[in-house]
Amino acid sequence: MTDFFRDPELFDYIRATLLPSLIDDARERRELRLWSAGCATGEEAYSLAMLVADALGPEVARWNIRIFATDADAEAIAFARRGVYPASALKGVDAPTLARHFRRVDSEFEVSGHIRAMTVFGEHDLAQRAPFPRIDLITCRNVLIYFTPELQRRALQLFAFSLRDGGYVALGKSETTSPQSSAFIPMHPGLRVFQRSGDRTAVPTTRFRETPQPDVPHRRRGRRAVGPEPLHALDDGAPSPIERAETILLRLPVGVCVIDHSYTTVFLNTAARTLLGIHGAAIGHDFVHQARALDSGPLREALDNALAGHQAEVRAAVTSETPIGDPRVLHLTFAPMSFDSHGGDGHVLATVFDVTTEENLRSDQRADAGRLGAELERLRAQVGRLAETNRDLLRGNDELAVVNAELRTSNEELVVYNEELQAATEEVETLNEELQATNEELETLNEELQSTVEELNTANDDLAARSLTDRGGEKAPLRVLRPPDG
Repeated sequence: MTDFFRDPELFDYIRATLLPSLIDDARERRELRLWSAGCATGEEAYSLAMLVADALGPEVARWNIRIFATDADAEAIAFARRGVYPASALKGVDAPTLARHFRRVDSEFEVSGHIRAMTVFGEHDLAQRAPFPRIDLITCRNVLIYFTPELQRRALQLFAFSLRDGGYVALGKSETTSPQSSAFIPMHPGLRVFQRSGDRTAVPTTRFRETPQPDVPHRRRGRRAVGPEPLHALDDGAPSPIERAETILLRLPVGVCVIDHSYTTVFLNTAARTLLGIHGAAIGHDFVHQARALDSGPLREALDNALAGHQAEVRAAVTSETPIGDPRVLHLTFAPMSFDSHGGDGHVLATVFDVTTEENLRSDQRADAGRLGAELERLRAQVGRLAETNRDLLRGNDELAVVNAELRTSNEELVVYNEELQAATEEVETLNEELQATNEELETLNEELQSTVEELNTANDDLAARSLTDRGGEKAPLRVLRPPDG
Protein backbone atom coordinates (compact mmCIF):
# COMPACT_ATOMS: atom_id res chain seq x y z
CA MET A 1 0.00 0.00 0.00
CA THR A 2 1.27 3.50 -0.86
CA ASP A 3 0.09 6.96 0.24
CA PHE A 4 -2.22 9.59 -1.20
CA PHE A 5 -0.45 12.48 -3.00
CA ARG A 6 2.87 10.68 -2.70
CA ASP A 7 5.66 12.97 -3.95
CA PRO A 8 3.86 16.29 -3.21
CA GLU A 9 6.15 18.24 -5.56
CA LEU A 10 4.89 16.26 -8.55
CA PHE A 11 1.23 16.63 -7.57
CA ASP A 12 1.72 20.37 -7.03
CA TYR A 13 3.17 20.58 -10.55
CA ILE A 14 0.20 18.64 -11.97
CA ARG A 15 -2.23 20.88 -10.07
CA ALA A 16 -0.58 24.19 -10.99
CA THR A 17 0.74 23.55 -14.53
CA LEU A 18 -0.45 20.39 -16.28
CA LEU A 19 -4.14 20.32 -15.35
CA PRO A 20 -4.88 23.97 -16.25
CA SER A 21 -3.23 23.42 -19.65
CA LEU A 22 -5.15 20.19 -20.28
CA ILE A 23 -8.46 21.73 -19.17
CA ASP A 24 -8.00 24.72 -21.50
CA ASP A 25 -7.26 22.41 -24.45
CA ALA A 26 -10.23 20.16 -23.63
CA ARG A 27 -12.80 22.86 -22.82
CA GLU A 28 -14.56 22.52 -26.16
CA ARG A 29 -14.96 18.73 -26.02
CA ARG A 30 -15.39 18.70 -22.19
CA GLU A 31 -13.50 15.43 -21.82
CA LEU A 32 -10.42 14.48 -19.81
CA ARG A 33 -8.83 11.04 -19.91
CA LEU A 34 -6.05 10.09 -17.47
CA TRP A 35 -4.24 6.77 -17.00
CA SER A 36 -2.52 5.60 -13.80
CA ALA A 37 -0.44 2.66 -15.10
CA GLY A 38 0.67 0.42 -12.25
CA CYS A 39 -1.80 1.97 -9.80
CA ALA A 40 -1.14 -0.59 -7.02
CA THR A 41 -3.89 -0.19 -4.38
CA GLY A 42 -5.41 2.91 -5.97
CA GLU A 43 -4.11 5.87 -3.96
CA GLU A 44 -2.48 7.54 -6.98
CA ALA A 45 -5.59 7.21 -9.16
CA TYR A 46 -7.86 8.64 -6.46
CA SER A 47 -5.36 11.47 -5.87
CA LEU A 48 -5.55 12.41 -9.57
CA ALA A 49 -9.36 12.30 -9.40
CA MET A 50 -9.34 14.70 -6.44
CA LEU A 51 -7.08 17.12 -8.32
CA VAL A 52 -9.44 17.07 -11.32
CA ALA A 53 -12.52 17.55 -9.10
CA ASP A 54 -10.92 20.52 -7.32
CA ALA A 55 -9.67 22.06 -10.60
CA LEU A 56 -13.09 21.90 -12.32
CA GLY A 57 -15.16 22.71 -9.25
CA PRO A 58 -18.91 22.86 -9.98
CA GLU A 59 -18.21 22.29 -13.69
CA VAL A 60 -17.06 18.71 -13.06
CA ALA A 61 -20.63 17.38 -13.40
CA ARG A 62 -20.77 18.65 -17.01
CA TRP A 63 -17.49 17.01 -18.02
CA ASN A 64 -16.77 13.44 -19.06
CA ILE A 65 -13.92 12.42 -16.77
CA ARG A 66 -12.30 8.99 -17.09
CA ILE A 67 -9.33 7.99 -14.94
CA PHE A 68 -8.15 4.52 -15.91
CA ALA A 69 -6.35 2.81 -13.02
CA THR A 70 -4.68 -0.45 -14.02
CA ASP A 71 -2.33 -3.00 -12.52
CA ALA A 72 -1.33 -6.62 -13.17
CA ASP A 73 -2.01 -7.54 -9.51
CA ALA A 74 -5.63 -8.74 -9.17
CA GLU A 75 -5.60 -8.47 -5.36
CA ALA A 76 -4.40 -4.87 -5.49
CA ILE A 77 -7.16 -3.96 -7.98
CA ALA A 78 -9.81 -5.62 -5.77
CA PHE A 79 -8.56 -3.60 -2.79
CA ALA A 80 -8.57 -0.37 -4.82
CA ARG A 81 -12.16 -0.94 -5.99
CA ARG A 82 -13.36 -0.95 -2.36
CA GLY A 83 -11.94 2.52 -1.84
CA VAL A 84 -11.56 2.07 1.94
CA TYR A 85 -8.22 2.99 3.55
CA PRO A 86 -6.75 3.16 7.05
CA ALA A 87 -5.97 6.55 8.55
CA SER A 88 -2.23 5.88 8.15
CA ALA A 89 -2.57 6.01 4.33
CA LEU A 90 -4.05 9.55 4.47
CA LYS A 91 -1.17 11.35 6.15
CA GLY A 92 -0.56 13.32 2.93
CA VAL A 93 -4.19 14.53 2.73
CA ASP A 94 -4.98 17.91 4.28
CA ALA A 95 -8.12 18.44 6.36
CA PRO A 96 -10.17 20.32 3.70
CA THR A 97 -9.46 17.65 1.07
CA LEU A 98 -10.31 14.93 3.58
CA ALA A 99 -13.64 16.60 4.34
CA ARG A 100 -14.53 17.08 0.65
CA HIS A 101 -13.58 13.68 -0.74
CA PHE A 102 -13.76 11.09 2.09
CA ARG A 103 -16.24 9.84 4.62
CA ARG A 104 -15.33 8.14 7.88
CA VAL A 105 -16.32 4.48 8.33
CA ASP A 106 -15.46 3.37 11.89
CA SER A 107 -11.67 3.72 12.13
CA GLU A 108 -11.16 3.86 8.33
CA PHE A 109 -11.95 6.31 5.54
CA GLU A 110 -13.92 5.61 2.36
CA VAL A 111 -13.47 7.53 -0.91
CA SER A 112 -16.60 9.57 -1.70
CA GLY A 113 -18.91 8.47 -4.49
CA HIS A 114 -18.20 11.41 -6.81
CA ILE A 115 -14.47 10.53 -6.77
CA ARG A 116 -15.10 6.80 -7.18
CA ALA A 117 -17.36 7.49 -10.18
CA MET A 118 -14.46 9.06 -12.11
CA THR A 119 -12.18 6.02 -11.77
CA VAL A 120 -12.24 2.80 -13.79
CA PHE A 121 -10.14 0.00 -12.27
CA GLY A 122 -9.02 -3.00 -14.28
CA GLU A 123 -6.33 -5.67 -14.55
CA HIS A 124 -3.90 -4.68 -17.28
CA ASP A 125 -0.41 -5.97 -18.10
CA LEU A 126 1.77 -3.62 -20.15
CA ALA A 127 3.50 -6.70 -21.56
CA GLN A 128 0.31 -8.27 -22.87
CA ARG A 129 -2.43 -5.74 -23.51
CA ALA A 130 -3.16 -2.85 -25.85
CA PRO A 131 -2.98 0.75 -24.53
CA PHE A 132 -5.88 3.15 -23.98
CA PRO A 133 -6.38 5.75 -26.75
CA ARG A 134 -6.67 9.57 -26.57
CA ILE A 135 -5.13 9.92 -23.09
CA ASP A 136 -4.29 13.40 -21.79
CA LEU A 137 -2.00 12.44 -18.89
CA ILE A 138 -0.25 9.17 -17.97
CA THR A 139 1.42 8.49 -14.63
CA CYS A 140 3.68 5.43 -14.47
CA ARG A 141 5.93 5.83 -11.47
CA ASN A 142 8.41 3.30 -10.12
CA VAL A 143 7.14 0.60 -12.46
CA LEU A 144 9.54 0.56 -15.41
CA ILE A 145 12.55 -0.06 -13.14
CA TYR A 146 11.27 -3.63 -12.68
CA PHE A 147 11.07 -4.26 -16.45
CA THR A 148 13.65 -5.59 -18.85
CA PRO A 149 15.11 -2.99 -21.28
CA GLU A 150 13.05 -4.49 -24.11
CA LEU A 151 9.79 -4.11 -22.20
CA GLN A 152 10.75 -0.60 -21.05
CA ARG A 153 11.04 0.44 -24.71
CA ARG A 154 7.70 -1.19 -25.53
CA ALA A 155 5.96 0.51 -22.58
CA LEU A 156 7.20 3.93 -23.68
CA GLN A 157 6.06 3.20 -27.24
CA LEU A 158 2.63 2.28 -25.82
CA PHE A 159 2.50 5.60 -23.98
CA ALA A 160 3.53 7.52 -27.10
CA PHE A 161 0.74 5.88 -29.07
CA SER A 162 -1.79 6.32 -26.25
CA LEU A 163 -1.31 10.06 -25.61
CA ARG A 164 -3.03 12.82 -27.52
CA ASP A 165 -0.76 15.29 -29.28
CA GLY A 166 0.55 17.51 -26.49
CA GLY A 167 -0.36 15.02 -23.75
CA TYR A 168 1.94 14.34 -20.81
CA VAL A 169 3.59 11.34 -19.14
CA ALA A 170 5.02 11.43 -15.60
CA LEU A 171 7.59 8.77 -14.69
CA GLY A 172 9.04 8.05 -11.27
CA LYS A 173 12.19 9.79 -10.11
CA SER A 174 13.89 6.42 -9.72
CA GLU A 175 13.25 5.38 -13.34
CA THR A 176 16.55 4.95 -15.19
CA THR A 177 15.03 4.99 -18.68
CA SER A 178 13.93 8.04 -20.68
CA PRO A 179 11.44 8.32 -23.57
CA GLN A 180 12.72 8.61 -27.13
CA SER A 181 13.45 12.20 -28.12
CA SER A 182 11.53 11.66 -31.36
CA ALA A 183 8.29 11.10 -29.42
CA PHE A 184 8.68 13.18 -26.23
CA ILE A 185 10.19 16.45 -25.11
CA PRO A 186 11.13 17.09 -21.46
CA MET A 187 8.83 19.44 -19.56
CA HIS A 188 10.32 19.11 -16.08
CA PRO A 189 13.39 16.82 -16.08
CA GLY A 190 13.69 16.93 -12.30
CA LEU A 191 10.18 15.51 -11.89
CA ARG A 192 10.54 13.22 -14.94
CA VAL A 193 7.59 14.84 -16.78
CA PHE A 194 7.57 14.68 -20.60
CA GLN A 195 5.23 15.98 -23.30
CA ARG A 196 4.12 14.01 -26.35
CA SER A 197 5.42 15.36 -29.68
CA GLY A 198 6.31 14.15 -33.17
CA ASP A 199 4.54 11.71 -35.47
CA ARG A 200 2.34 8.95 -34.10
CA THR A 201 3.65 5.44 -34.81
CA ALA A 202 1.94 2.08 -34.54
CA VAL A 203 2.32 -0.02 -31.41
CA PRO A 204 4.65 -3.04 -31.81
CA THR A 205 2.71 -6.30 -32.00
CA THR A 206 5.12 -8.35 -29.86
CA ARG A 207 3.65 -9.71 -26.65
CA PHE A 208 5.66 -10.57 -23.56
CA ARG A 209 5.57 -13.15 -20.82
CA GLU A 210 6.73 -12.76 -17.27
CA THR A 211 10.13 -14.25 -16.41
CA PRO A 212 12.03 -13.96 -13.15
CA GLN A 213 14.71 -11.32 -12.78
CA PRO A 214 16.45 -12.29 -9.52
CA ASP A 215 18.79 -9.28 -9.37
CA VAL A 216 15.89 -6.83 -8.93
CA PRO A 217 13.67 -6.90 -5.80
CA HIS A 218 9.93 -6.91 -6.41
CA ARG A 219 8.09 -3.65 -5.78
CA ARG A 220 5.33 -5.83 -4.37
CA ARG A 221 4.07 -9.35 -4.82
CA GLY A 222 3.26 -10.10 -8.46
CA ARG A 223 5.71 -7.59 -10.02
CA ARG A 224 8.23 -9.41 -12.24
CA ALA A 225 10.45 -8.66 -15.18
CA VAL A 226 9.34 -9.85 -18.60
CA GLY A 227 10.58 -11.30 -21.88
CA PRO A 228 9.02 -12.17 -25.29
CA GLU A 229 6.28 -14.75 -25.74
CA PRO A 230 4.33 -15.81 -28.89
CA LEU A 231 0.79 -14.50 -29.31
CA HIS A 232 -0.71 -18.00 -29.36
CA ALA A 233 0.40 -18.53 -25.74
CA LEU A 234 -2.22 -16.04 -24.47
CA ASP A 235 -5.42 -17.51 -23.02
CA ASP A 236 -8.88 -15.99 -23.29
CA GLY A 237 -9.38 -15.43 -19.54
CA ALA A 238 -12.56 -17.56 -19.37
CA PRO A 239 -13.34 -19.12 -15.94
CA SER A 240 -12.41 -22.77 -15.61
CA PRO A 241 -14.93 -25.45 -14.52
CA ILE A 242 -13.25 -25.48 -11.09
CA GLU A 243 -13.70 -21.72 -10.75
CA ARG A 244 -17.37 -21.99 -11.78
CA ALA A 245 -17.93 -24.81 -9.27
CA GLU A 246 -16.31 -22.76 -6.52
CA THR A 247 -18.58 -19.82 -7.35
CA ILE A 248 -21.65 -22.08 -7.05
CA LEU A 249 -20.45 -23.46 -3.70
CA LEU A 250 -19.86 -19.95 -2.38
CA ARG A 251 -23.48 -19.01 -3.12
CA LEU A 252 -25.20 -22.15 -1.80
CA PRO A 253 -27.75 -21.47 0.97
CA VAL A 254 -26.29 -24.45 2.88
CA GLY A 255 -23.05 -23.93 4.78
CA VAL A 256 -20.11 -25.85 3.30
CA CYS A 257 -16.64 -26.09 4.90
CA VAL A 258 -13.51 -28.09 4.11
CA ILE A 259 -11.09 -28.70 7.01
CA ASP A 260 -7.72 -30.47 6.88
CA HIS A 261 -6.15 -32.86 9.42
CA SER A 262 -4.77 -29.96 11.51
CA TYR A 263 -8.24 -28.36 11.86
CA THR A 264 -7.22 -25.65 9.40
CA THR A 265 -10.00 -24.16 7.26
CA VAL A 266 -9.36 -24.81 3.55
CA PHE A 267 -12.71 -23.61 2.14
CA LEU A 268 -15.68 -21.75 3.62
CA ASN A 269 -18.72 -20.46 1.75
CA THR A 270 -20.88 -17.44 2.58
CA ALA A 271 -23.70 -19.42 4.22
CA ALA A 272 -21.23 -21.15 6.57
CA ARG A 273 -19.76 -17.79 7.56
CA THR A 274 -23.24 -16.44 8.35
CA LEU A 275 -24.46 -19.49 10.28
CA LEU A 276 -21.26 -19.94 12.32
CA GLY A 277 -20.78 -16.21 12.91
CA ILE A 278 -17.34 -16.09 11.25
CA HIS A 279 -16.78 -12.51 10.10
CA GLY A 280 -13.01 -12.14 9.78
CA ALA A 281 -10.35 -14.02 7.84
CA ALA A 282 -10.96 -17.77 8.02
CA ILE A 283 -9.00 -19.53 5.27
CA GLY A 284 -5.73 -20.83 6.73
CA HIS A 285 -6.94 -20.41 10.33
CA ASP A 286 -8.03 -22.93 12.95
CA PHE A 287 -11.66 -23.90 12.26
CA VAL A 288 -12.47 -24.80 15.87
CA HIS A 289 -11.18 -21.46 17.08
CA GLN A 290 -13.04 -19.53 14.36
CA ALA A 291 -16.41 -21.25 15.04
CA ARG A 292 -16.73 -19.63 18.46
CA ALA A 293 -20.51 -20.03 18.54
CA LEU A 294 -20.09 -23.83 18.94
CA ASP A 295 -18.77 -25.87 21.87
CA SER A 296 -15.19 -26.83 20.94
CA GLY A 297 -15.31 -30.24 22.69
CA PRO A 298 -18.01 -31.94 20.54
CA LEU A 299 -16.67 -30.13 17.50
CA ARG A 300 -13.15 -31.57 17.91
CA GLU A 301 -14.56 -35.04 18.62
CA ALA A 302 -16.65 -34.95 15.43
CA LEU A 303 -13.65 -33.79 13.37
CA ASP A 304 -11.47 -36.56 14.82
CA ASN A 305 -14.12 -39.17 13.97
CA ALA A 306 -14.38 -37.88 10.41
CA LEU A 307 -10.59 -37.85 10.02
CA ALA A 308 -10.63 -41.47 11.22
CA GLY A 309 -12.99 -42.32 8.35
CA HIS A 310 -16.37 -42.19 10.10
CA GLN A 311 -19.44 -40.03 9.63
CA ALA A 312 -20.15 -37.65 12.51
CA GLU A 313 -22.86 -35.17 13.49
CA VAL A 314 -23.15 -32.26 15.90
CA ARG A 315 -26.37 -30.55 16.90
CA ALA A 316 -25.86 -27.35 18.86
CA ALA A 317 -27.80 -24.33 20.02
CA VAL A 318 -26.05 -21.14 18.98
CA THR A 319 -26.27 -18.61 21.77
CA SER A 320 -25.11 -15.66 19.66
CA GLU A 321 -28.13 -13.59 18.82
CA THR A 322 -29.62 -12.78 15.46
CA PRO A 323 -30.65 -9.21 14.61
CA ILE A 324 -34.05 -9.73 16.31
CA GLY A 325 -32.67 -11.58 19.30
CA ASP A 326 -33.69 -15.26 18.82
CA PRO A 327 -31.12 -18.10 19.18
CA ARG A 328 -30.50 -20.59 16.40
CA VAL A 329 -30.06 -24.35 16.32
CA LEU A 330 -27.49 -25.72 13.89
CA HIS A 331 -27.03 -29.26 12.63
CA LEU A 332 -23.53 -30.05 11.37
CA THR A 333 -22.46 -33.18 9.51
CA PHE A 334 -18.84 -34.23 9.09
CA ALA A 335 -17.70 -36.67 6.42
CA PRO A 336 -14.20 -37.82 5.45
CA MET A 337 -13.05 -36.76 2.03
CA SER A 338 -9.92 -37.11 -0.07
CA PHE A 339 -8.40 -35.18 -2.98
CA ASP A 340 -6.18 -38.04 -4.19
CA SER A 341 -6.72 -41.67 -5.17
CA HIS A 342 -5.11 -43.03 -1.97
CA GLY A 343 -7.19 -41.09 0.53
CA GLY A 344 -4.17 -40.12 2.53
CA ASP A 345 -4.52 -36.34 2.65
CA GLY A 346 -6.97 -36.24 5.59
CA HIS A 347 -9.67 -33.68 4.84
CA VAL A 348 -13.18 -33.31 6.24
CA LEU A 349 -16.26 -31.99 4.44
CA ALA A 350 -18.61 -30.26 6.89
CA THR A 351 -22.12 -29.09 6.07
CA VAL A 352 -24.06 -26.66 8.24
CA PHE A 353 -27.88 -26.48 8.35
CA ASP A 354 -30.09 -24.05 10.25
CA VAL A 355 -32.68 -26.35 11.91
CA THR A 356 -34.15 -23.70 14.15
CA THR A 357 -37.62 -24.12 12.64
CA GLU A 358 -37.61 -27.92 13.06
CA GLU A 359 -36.38 -27.59 16.62
CA ASN A 360 -39.10 -25.10 17.42
CA LEU A 361 -41.70 -27.48 16.01
CA ARG A 362 -40.44 -30.31 18.23
CA SER A 363 -40.63 -28.02 21.23
CA ASP A 364 -44.13 -26.98 20.28
CA GLN A 365 -45.25 -30.61 19.99
CA ARG A 366 -44.02 -31.28 23.50
CA ALA A 367 -45.79 -28.22 24.89
CA ASP A 368 -48.98 -28.65 26.87
CA ALA A 369 -52.25 -28.30 25.01
CA GLY A 370 -54.57 -25.51 25.88
CA ARG A 371 -55.19 -21.88 25.30
CA LEU A 372 -51.90 -20.73 26.82
CA GLY A 373 -49.95 -23.25 24.73
CA ALA A 374 -51.82 -22.30 21.57
CA GLU A 375 -51.20 -18.59 22.15
CA LEU A 376 -47.54 -19.28 22.84
CA GLU A 377 -47.34 -21.33 19.66
CA ARG A 378 -48.94 -18.52 17.67
CA LEU A 379 -46.51 -15.99 19.05
CA ARG A 380 -43.55 -18.27 18.40
CA ALA A 381 -44.69 -18.90 14.86
CA GLN A 382 -45.11 -15.18 14.27
CA VAL A 383 -41.68 -14.44 15.71
CA GLY A 384 -40.23 -17.25 13.60
CA ARG A 385 -41.81 -15.81 10.46
CA LEU A 386 -40.53 -12.35 11.28
CA ALA A 387 -37.07 -13.73 11.99
CA GLU A 388 -37.06 -15.71 8.77
CA THR A 389 -38.30 -12.71 6.81
CA ASN A 390 -35.63 -10.56 8.35
CA ARG A 391 -32.97 -13.16 7.57
CA ASP A 392 -34.27 -13.37 4.01
CA LEU A 393 -34.07 -9.59 3.71
CA LEU A 394 -30.54 -9.59 5.10
CA ARG A 395 -29.49 -12.38 2.78
CA GLY A 396 -31.17 -10.63 -0.14
CA ASN A 397 -29.44 -7.39 0.73
CA ASP A 398 -26.08 -9.18 0.96
CA GLU A 399 -26.66 -10.89 -2.37
CA LEU A 400 -27.75 -7.60 -3.95
CA ALA A 401 -24.60 -5.91 -2.67
CA VAL A 402 -22.48 -8.73 -4.07
CA VAL A 403 -24.27 -8.61 -7.43
CA ASN A 404 -23.96 -4.82 -7.55
CA ALA A 405 -20.22 -5.06 -6.87
CA GLU A 406 -19.85 -7.75 -9.53
CA LEU A 407 -21.77 -5.64 -12.04
CA ARG A 408 -19.55 -2.65 -11.35
CA THR A 409 -16.45 -4.79 -11.71
CA SER A 410 -17.76 -6.33 -14.94
CA ASN A 411 -18.62 -2.88 -16.28
CA GLU A 412 -15.15 -1.57 -15.50
CA GLU A 413 -13.56 -4.60 -17.17
CA LEU A 414 -15.80 -4.04 -20.19
CA VAL A 415 -14.71 -0.41 -20.37
CA VAL A 416 -11.05 -1.47 -20.22
CA TYR A 417 -11.49 -4.05 -22.98
CA ASN A 418 -13.44 -1.57 -25.12
CA GLU A 419 -10.68 1.03 -24.76
CA GLU A 420 -8.07 -1.57 -25.75
CA LEU A 421 -10.15 -2.55 -28.79
CA GLN A 422 -10.45 1.10 -29.80
CA ALA A 423 -6.68 1.50 -29.46
CA ALA A 424 -6.12 -1.56 -31.64
CA THR A 425 -8.48 -0.11 -34.27
CA GLU A 426 -6.53 3.13 -34.29
CA GLU A 427 -3.30 1.13 -34.71
CA VAL A 428 -4.75 -0.46 -37.86
CA GLU A 429 -5.87 2.94 -39.16
CA THR A 430 -2.38 4.34 -38.59
CA LEU A 431 -0.80 1.44 -40.48
CA ASN A 432 -3.32 1.90 -43.34
CA GLU A 433 -2.45 5.59 -43.58
CA GLU A 434 1.27 4.77 -43.71
CA LEU A 435 0.63 2.14 -46.42
CA GLN A 436 -1.45 4.60 -48.46
CA ALA A 437 1.31 7.21 -48.22
CA THR A 438 3.84 4.63 -49.45
CA ASN A 439 1.57 3.69 -52.37
CA GLU A 440 1.24 7.35 -53.34
CA GLU A 441 5.02 7.75 -53.28
CA LEU A 442 5.39 4.70 -55.57
CA GLU A 443 2.79 6.09 -57.99
CA THR A 444 4.69 9.41 -58.12
CA LEU A 445 7.98 7.64 -58.84
CA ASN A 446 6.30 5.54 -61.53
CA GLU A 447 4.93 8.67 -63.23
CA GLU A 448 8.40 10.27 -63.15
CA LEU A 449 9.97 7.14 -64.63
CA GLN A 450 7.36 7.02 -67.41
CA SER A 451 8.05 10.66 -68.24
CA THR A 452 11.80 9.94 -68.40
CA VAL A 453 11.20 7.02 -70.77
CA GLU A 454 9.11 9.21 -73.07
CA GLU A 455 11.84 11.88 -73.12
CA LEU A 456 14.45 9.25 -74.03
CA ASN A 457 12.24 7.90 -76.85
CA THR A 458 11.89 11.42 -78.24
CA ALA A 459 15.66 11.95 -78.02
CA ASN A 460 16.24 8.66 -79.85
CA ASP A 461 13.89 9.71 -82.66
CA ASP A 462 15.75 13.05 -83.01
CA LEU A 463 19.11 11.30 -83.18
CA ALA A 464 17.84 8.92 -85.85
CA ALA A 465 16.58 11.79 -88.00
CA ARG A 466 19.85 13.73 -87.67
CA SER A 467 21.90 10.66 -88.56
CA LEU A 468 19.99 10.20 -91.82
CA THR A 469 20.45 13.83 -92.75
CA ASP A 470 24.23 13.86 -92.00
CA ARG A 471 24.87 10.77 -94.22
CA GLY A 472 22.87 11.97 -97.20
CA GLY A 473 19.93 9.81 -96.60
CA GLU A 474 21.98 6.65 -96.09
CA LYS A 475 21.07 4.59 -93.08
CA ALA A 476 23.77 4.33 -90.45
CA PRO A 477 23.93 2.43 -87.22
CA LEU A 478 22.41 4.41 -84.36
CA ARG A 479 23.43 4.56 -80.71
CA VAL A 480 20.12 4.17 -78.91
CA LEU A 481 19.70 5.97 -75.61
CA ARG A 482 18.21 3.75 -72.95
CA PRO A 483 16.38 4.71 -69.77
CA PRO A 484 18.35 4.38 -66.56
CA ASP A 485 18.06 1.17 -64.57
CA GLY A 486 15.21 1.02 -62.08
